[in-house]
Amino acid sequence: MPWEYDTNLSKVVWAITYLGVATVKGVFKDVRAELEIDAPDPRQWRVDVTIGAASLQSGYDRMDEHARSADFLDVERYPTIRFVSRQVQVLEETALPLEGQPAGVTAWQPRADRFYLGGEVTLHGVTRPVELEVWFRGEASDIRGRTRRAFTATTSVNRGEFNVNVPPQVDPAKTVVGEQIRISLEVIANKLG
Repeated sequence: MPWEYDTNLSKVVWAITYLGVATVKGVFKDVRAELEIDAPDPRQWRVDVTIGAASLQSGYDRMDEHARSADFLDVERYPTIRFVSRQVQVLEETALPLEGQPAGVTAWQPRADRFYLGGEVTLHGVTRPVELEVWFRGEASDIRGRTRRAFTATTSVNRGEFNVNVPPQVDPAKTVVGEQIRISLEVIANKLG
């Protein structure tokens, strides 16, 4: 049975250090994902995620426009960011006690399974390996018969490794943003059919 990435409830959040003392966070609003997560063995799961680079939003329009420009993401030339999984390494599988089931839930299988999800990210025309730490939170069905699975994942990438550098006209000594971009995901997948 196929699964669908829930675009309303799922979030892809990015964070970067600003001025060496603060963290600026935002989201990518345009995320599409193909999820092959039906196999009983998670090592057979696969994901293919495409993010519209221009959908970056921090809440500060002027900064977002600069991040989208040729100075950084260059969304005109590189409109998408893509992640394709290559392997799943199971680190820990833990079924949680069935205590505290929410009232509107008819079937409940809470989990605390931990994986490494290895794959490749293509960003700014550069493809590099990346590893995500993933927590599978379980599966639940509501009173309407909708079944969902929940995942949390984190990773970080070095923007310089993807040629998302400080613009050449800016003195590197005046750079105000960090090199590491931290990505966290809250994914809800809806079972189809």
